[in-house]
Amino acid sequence: MEIPGWPRVVSHFKPRMDPDARYGLRLTLLVIAFTLIALPFAFLTIQVTTEGFLTQIDQDASHDLVEISRSSDTTRAMLDAVSFVGKPIFLVLVIGIPAVWLFVRGERRLVVYLVATALTGGIVDTFIKETVDRRRPEFDFEVGSAYGTSFPSGHTLASTVCYGAMLLVALPYIPRRWRPAAIVSVIGLVSLIGFSRLALGLHFVSDVVAGFVFGLAWLIAATALFSTWRVERREPSLHINTEGIEPIHDAEDHDDGPGPGPVPADAREAASSHPAMSSSTS
Repeated sequence: MEIPGWPRVVSHFKPRMDPDARYGLRLTLLVIAFTLIALPFAFLTIQVTTEGFLTQIDQDASHDLVEISRSSDTTRAMLDAVSFVGKPIFLVLVIGIPAVWLFVRGERRLVVYLVATALTGGIVDTFIKETVDRRRPEFDFEVGSAYGTSFPSGHTLASTVCYGAMLLVALPYIPRRWRPAAIVSVIGLVSLIGFSRLALGLHFVSDVVAGFVFGLAWLIAATALFSTWRVERREPSLHINTEGIEPIHDAEDHDDGPGPGPVPADAREAASSHPAMSSSTS
């Protein structure tokens, strides 16, 4: 039995669900995803600024976690090493060196994606820190020092944005069977960086959670904008979580090796301008 009006509903939404549509579902999903992530971030911010019930949990947890770094000099050194790979000066290299290499290859859009995502994420982090102005945890004993205020964790936010963006750029160079391991590795690294900030006594738990949540939201927004840029240029849509943000030649045929990597920008433009080549790649 056919539901009255159902064909009209299907005909209305079907073109809007097309991932290759100019905007369509893409921007809708962006708004939904960003909202779902922004809500817990807003909740954490309100808790911190109003000294809600989470702040007492933060205090208790920080005193427990800081004891990890005080257990031995070796543990402290390991935590410092992990924390260092989340420092802005190190992340400049994480983004800068690949950006130079991509620029030389003619992948200027990827350079814009990497640099713009990292820089804007850092600017927003600084703005939030100055606005909330939360003091860092305080103890009766000496702990490490850090510049700036506490909320959100800049190391965690910046690591989520920078390592996440680098992962999406690097995925096409990684054999498909190794991509899940690469994704898990990046998640693990960012988690360890956040944990190191807690164990060193430099942040509250809510600082680190907020850094991860907002960093993820910013990464989603930047990636969705880049994906929309691809659609504007009439390039094929991608499964970003498994293919990265740029396509590769014969991706399915390179399970045993990284393949040639993303198609250089000049080659893509030449192909799209040549009718025969454009039709063969669609």
